[in-house]
Amino acid sequence: MQTSMETLHWQEVLITRKEDQVERLVSVHSGAQRLGVSTFTVRRLIKAGELRVVRVGRRVLLPESELERATREGCKFVRREG
Repeated sequence: MQTSMETLHWQEVLITRKEDQVERLVSVHSGAQRLGVSTFTVRRLIKAGELRVVRVGRRVLLPESELERATREGCKFVRREG
């Protein structure tokens, strides 16, 4: 039987400690694929303060909720479906 951690893509991480909430974090590359933009564009959005990130050591990770917010509310350069 697989646990939820075993089914995660190697670039995805789960993080806890925020009021006992668990949130999935994804790499910049995975986030760019989900938003339909390049990794350069995601990094530009991060630098502009339009995307919130979590830093784990040297890794820059995007909370899944932030990707959902970006597609729902719209950020510059993010393709919205529909």
